[in-house]
Amino acid sequence: MAELTERGVRAVGVDPDERMIAGARGRWPEADFRIAEAYHLPLPDASAAGYRADVLVDSQRVYGLDGAQFTAVAPGNGYNAAEPISGWADCGVVVPWTLWQMTGDLTVVERGWPAMPRYVDWIRQRTGESYTGQGALFEVSAAHLSPHGEIASEWTVRGDTLSYRATVPANTTATLRIPAAAPEEVREDGTPLAEVPGVEYLGSADGTAAFLLPSGRYDLTSALG
Repeated sequence: MAELTERGVRAVGVDPDERMIAGARGRWPEADFRIAEAYHLPLPDASAAGYRADVLVDSQRVYGLDGAQFTAVAPGNGYNAAEPISGWADCGVVVPWTLWQMTGDLTVVERGWPAMPRYVDWIRQRTGESYTGQGALFEVSAAHLSPHGEIASEWTVRGDTLSYRATVPANTTATLRIPAAAPEEVREDGTPLAEVPGVEYLGSADGTAAFLLPSGRYDLTSALG
């Protein structure tokens, strides 16, 4: 809020927690803070020129500086516990995904993506294979009805094989980043994905292969080890 105000922006800070708003007002009494949820902003339609998620921005800053993978983003860690924990860290993954689903704008996801999967990997390293630390996470599915049609993503892991299904709406493209022992191990019906007509291989980093997918349905497998 202080940074935006210094730039001449009329900013409004919102949070559903009265304690958070009280703390913010104590630090910046001249600023406009309101108790509200992101799904029900206390603003008239079309009255805001932009939306900023400070937790995500701060998370990326912390991650880049000390490798803490979002774990110390709450000031002094006082909102969660005396020691750094991952409570606020979830926002670095959940906030961009939620904003995309609410607005259809991928900007925040694209900005946050370099850190998002690395944070989840860090959780897995600390807890075994589970995000929550209780049991293993072997399958996930999600779907979203966009203005262009349904976007679907579903994966399962059995042994060293990841099976992945995706739906990319007509007249759109999607960037797929998928764990793989090697790019050629990502296959559709036995054919390396990079050789499927219309698919573009974008590169690999940190055990993840990236592809640009045209619209269509995909049923893929990837060897993980």
